[in-house]
Amino acid sequence: MKIEFRRRHGSTVESLRARIDAQVALYTARYPHLDVGSHYRWTSANTAEGSYRGADGQLSIEPTDIAVTLHLPFFARPFRSKIEDFLEREFEAITRTA
Repeated sequence: MKIEFRRRHGSTVESLRARIDAQVALYTARYPHLDVGSHYRWTSANTAEGSYRGADGQLSIEPTDIAVTLHLPFFARPFRSKIEDFLEREFEAITRTA
């Protein structure tokens, strides 16, 4: 199953990257048993890739847009709307003060 998410933003790539890193640190501290921070890496100044339990994805921060593409295993299908809601909430969290 593939989920694509693209939203416009009004901030710099650098500030959004810092906010994404802060969100990852928050989740790593909140859920230490999942070790969230070890499942993603920045592959360039504006692109990150990650994987976890059969799923993988890519995040790209462009000057005016943030794009996320997730490839999820079939068993995640029932959770599609929850995953999309999570993406919306995270986008709002990192752009709220932008």
